[in-house]
Formats: sequence, structure tokens, C-alpha cells
Amino acid sequence: MLENTTYLDLRYDFSFKKIFLDENDPDILISFINSMLPEQFGSVTDIQFSPGEHFGDIPADREVIFDVFCHNQRGEKFIIEMQRSKQAFFMDRIVFYASTAMVEQGVKGEWDYQLMPVFVICLLDFVISNRKKTLQYFRDAVFMDYCTKEIIYDKIHLLIVELPIFAKSIDELTTDRDKWIYIFKYLKNLKEQPAALKGPVFDKVFEHAKFLNLTKMEQNYYRECINSKNDY
Repeated sequence: MLENTTYLDLRYDFSFKKIFLDENDPDILISFINSMLPEQFGSVTDIQFSPGEHFGDIPADREVIFDVFCHNQRGEKFIIEMQRSKQAFFMDRIVFYASTAMVEQGVKGEWDYQLMPVFVICLLDFVISNRKKTLQYFRDAVFMDYCTKEIIYDKIHLLIVELPIFAKSIDELTTDRDKWIYIFKYLKNLKEQPAALKGPVFDKVFEHAKFLNLTKMEQNYYRECINSKNDY
């Protein structure tokens, strides 16, 4: 029963957006993005939210709605998606998302086609079936030469976390990335904040994610989200 729940399950749409879509306090989202970024891109220090809904020239493109879409001080773009249910052609979908963010950078008139990097961060509550079984729970996919394995284009990064594969215990968390993944997978089962997950940003996450800190309206909406997903 939810009355016995201490913390929200961040894998649901309501709780995911409640934690990450706070424009007045973007520190949580910045921390999460930095934990997922490849080291060569450095750290994000500020972000600006962009509209979640995007309109294009074809009917399918007009229906693109991102969970989180933002950009940083350098103009790099970040799309963040939480996907609980397995979906046909999921990889096609996230490539389409990345392409949408690329196409939107187009400039009318004379233009040299220089683009800013796009990062699609996907948190999946399932294992992608079209690849070999592995213990690798985090993927960073870029354009690579099939023969030489040389990276030929790194302005599109598909950063994929497969939560079912992640099996580290609380004592094995050494990076912020692992701490974030642990929170996504296990927060709903915790009764208190572990010492290994303390710090300015993580303290905010645990405080904002307390079920009893929600208003009655928010609690009811969270229940509806869970019931709807369970029915599905």
C-alpha cells in the first residue's frame, strides 16, 4: 500500500518530472546529466529548459514530446527519457528524437551546417532484446566505423541505462552515475536515506521524493499513475 511507502518510485512519469523539472532549482538535473556525460565533454554548470513538445514538417514529427528537453551554456542539447514498458523499434525512436533535436538547429539562409552535440539519455526498465546478453548496464552509442571501430561522429550520443542489468549493492557504488542508477532502481524500496547517498544534491532528491511531502492532490495523482501503469 502507498500509505506504507516512504519514497516515490522515480520510474513513473509524475515522480520523474517532479524531481527533474524544477526550473527554480536545476541542481538535481545538472547533477544527473553530469553523471551520465562522457568525460571529454566536461561538466554542465547551468541549463535552460526547452518546450517538451516539438512540431515538425511531417505528422509523426508533430507528435514528438520529450520527458525532459534542455540545453546548457555551450548550446549542447539534452533529451532525457524514462521508459518503463518495452516498445517495438525503441532504438529507432531515440534516433528519431536525436534527429529531431539536430534538425531544429537548422538556420534559414546561408548556413555552414555546424551543429551542437545532442545527448539522448534513456533510463529503461527493460533490457533491449536486439543485442547479446551482457552485464554492461550503461551504453554510450555514437557513429563508429564498423571495420576500424574508429569514432567518425560524436555529436550524437545515445546514453542508455538498462535498469534490470544493474546489480550493484549500496556498498559497491563508487561513482555518481552508479548512485543515480541505484536511486532509480531502488528508491521506492528504501525506508531512509543511506549514508552512501548523502550530499547536497542527493539530500534534495530524498526530501523531494518523500511521499508524505506531497499534497493530497499529488498523492492521488501518483496513485492514479501507478494504477494506470499496472492496468496497462
